Amino acid sequence: MSRNLSGEPCGEVLPIRTILVALVFLAGATEAFAQRDASDIPTVTRAYALEGARIVQAPGRVIEHGTVVIRDGLIVAVGEDVDIPYDAERIAADSMTVYAAFIDGLSMTGVPAPKRTNEPAQVDDPGNPEDDRAGIQPQRDVRTMLKADDKSITALREVGFGVAHVVPHGRFLPGNSAIILLGGKSADEMVLRGDAAMFAQFQGARGVYPRTPMAMTAKMRQLIREARRRQVMENRYRANPSGLARPEYDDVHYAFFPIIDNTKSVFFFVDDALEIHRALKLSSDLGFDLMLAGLNEAFDTVDELVAADVPLFVTLNLPEKPKWMAKMKRDSIETVLASFNDETRTATYRDLEAEKRNLEARQLMSRDRYVGVARDLNDAGLTFGFSTLGVKPADIRGNIREIIERGLSENAALAALTTDAAELLGLSGALGSVDTGKIANLIVSDGPIFGEKTHIRYVFVDGHKFLYEKKEEKEDASEEEVTVAGEWLFTAFTPEGERSGTVTLKLEAGSYSGTMAYEDGTATIELYSISFDGESLSFSWDDPDEGPMTVEGVVSADEFEGVALVGMDEMTVIGKRRSDPG
Repeated sequence: MSRNLSGEPCGEVLPIRTILVALVFLAGATEAFAQRDASDIPTVTRAYALEGARIVQAPGRVIEHGTVVIRDGLIVAVGEDVDIPYDAERIAADSMTVYAAFIDGLSMTGVPAPKRTNEPAQVDDPGNPEDDRAGIQPQRDVRTMLKADDKSITALREVGFGVAHVVPHGRFLPGNSAIILLGGKSADEMVLRGDAAMFAQFQGARGVYPRTPMAMTAKMRQLIREARRRQVMENRYRANPSGLARPEYDDVHYAFFPIIDNTKSVFFFVDDALEIHRALKLSSDLGFDLMLAGLNEAFDTVDELVAADVPLFVTLNLPEKPKWMAKMKRDSIETVLASFNDETRTATYRDLEAEKRNLEARQLMSRDRYVGVARDLNDAGLTFGFSTLGVKPADIRGNIREIIERGLSENAALAALTTDAAELLGLSGALGSVDTGKIANLIVSDGPIFGEKTHIRYVFVDGHKFLYEKKEEKEDASEEEVTVAGEWLFTAFTPEGERSGTVTLKLEAGSYSGTMAYEDGTATIELYSISFDGESLSFSWDDPDEGPMTVEGVVSADEFEGVALVGMDEMTVIGKRRSDPG
């Protein structure tokens, strides 16, 4: 009997052939393991502890210093003093904030767009086409179209979303929606709730009936009334089939049975005020439960929406800014709006600049109405969520900040993305807040979630951790590295000729102050609303003769190029730095 170095028996000696076979097997197994994709390797633990974090459990409900414990996809403990399991991965979150992950009220995330054909197929009778050709496909199920590896899932999750209510691509009636988790290796793993709602939109068929909003409205009435007739026949046959012909099955009309029974809602995407009115009228006349998303022009229908009291999801797809508006700061925008004069008319070529400024002010006012929809609904006491349909994920957080800037409180915005969205979708028992027993869908950020410089470090979906490395800031991009402090000579090209002034800017504790001294010695004036973001510079002052004036433009090294806004007039301005801060 063989013994080890301690003199203890070590068992029977194996034959050489057996040892060689074992070594060959182990070598093969090692090679196979080395070739496995990292995604195939099981997670070591599904228990996590986010320690020392600021925890925003829900809007207005905050634990300043606490711990969140996750196990097997659920939040199992939240508080200031909780026990941490021995097998939990401990994440030091003392400089971070934990929120419930966002909920998207309507999108096509994870649903690849079908290949488009330039010309739709011709039909013999355009007034009575096949249902598929007419865009009437309410029997379809988005679950059959989901792709777990679709890039849109990763992109939306990266900006803080953990759940999305998704619908199929299509035209008038594309099919039925599902609520999905934005994580998982298959569609089955992702689906939280299937057959959630019937999706509808006023997008007509190409070249056939129904192609206009009026035609689609009429078609919806026809479909529901025919579905009611078929349901009566079906119920009668089921009660006593003796002597009755079996009702003919039709998947389009049968898809409306849950709508008729009010066990499922019609989720209408509406783009303008007229579409809102049409959807509300259809729901009222035909008696189906309604949910609305989009709501671009809800500012004109607030009273009707209050009366209807239906679930709402406001679009985050804001109108694109014109190039001239893109880099304007809010102070400059307010200056333009304040100078608007509805009586301005272009009588001569000398008035062109005034009319141009008036038109720009009209553009600003029009866009502000769209950006202010969420604020208007909130002020009216309505509950709503947000929809990302049609918006680029990279623009979402910036658009939310702009909506907040236009008057929606941060708490109301957070509620629309979490607690209110969960309530409207019937998910409050499982999602929307950081509470024990709920699904572990969380955001962990390095600052307030709506902060411009805040980075999302982790997103948890169904308890699975996704880590996002903080992106390196571009060199010379911050105010600390690029400064406009110093003495500048600015020259404005006015209709009366050139006018120059010396601007002295000082930077103290991250904030700018400064003065303007006209070259002719007529005045030295304090500047206000000074803003510099590393590229764009703007400042204002009150001229004794002209009133409020604003300069805005772009700084490149020691040179400036931009415009001066004086009332409704705009003048070209250039500048050159004379000296650096001393």
